[in-house]
Amino acid sequence: MRYGTIPIVRATGGLKDTVKPFDPATGQGTGFLFNNFAAGEFLAAIEKSRKIYQNKEARVGLIKNAMQQDFSWDRSSGEYLKLYQKLLTK
Repeated sequence: MRYGTIPIVRATGGLKDTVKPFDPATGQGTGFLFNNFAAGEFLAAIEKSRKIYQNKEARVGLIKNAMQQDFSWDRSSGEYLKLYQKLLTK
């Protein structure tokens, strides 16, 4: 996503946590997900992405959303530190 490549992924494990479904009504989200390991669901996600690709305003917004994600270790380690500190105060 860092380079503006929009993912189409099966909603499982870390992918489900990382990729948020794009909602054209709100302009929020970072990609396209499908739930079951089935060709029809995958195709539906591809078709949805194709429709967004044809809408320049939505496409640019989606790309910006994806590129603004921060999956760096600096951010992750900061989140872990906050969690550990919270646990220590209980």
